[in-house]
Amino acid sequence: MKKNDLLQKRFVSLTIGLSHKQLKKIKELANSRNLSESGVLQEMIERCVKEAELNHKGFAYEPYKKIVPQQLVLVGRTITREQEIKLRSLRGKTGRSIGELVRRAVDQF
Repeated sequence: MKKNDLLQKRFVSLTIGLSHKQLKKIKELANSRNLSESGVLQEMIERCVKEAELNHKGFAYEPYKKIVPQQLVLVGRTITREQEIKLRSLRGKTGRSIGELVRRAVDQF
């Protein structure tokens, strides 16, 4: 198996809507840590998922801040396959969309 084949199976592309403020936060952290924006987003997601797993219930039900769709910028980033699986599981437990979970992870980081 080629290296590219392994990378494709280990990482997945995620297209989500983020606010300008959230995008700015990711870009600033990426620059200050000398990481890619995807790397920073992966760290944010990992922390958010761990927090939800510690609570054993996911997130308490509360309406998350609604953002008018026109205020969101669609961006594509790469996350690990394991993170995608965890996000899908958390989506099932909480009823929140993956985009909403990722926006929450960015806000809480």
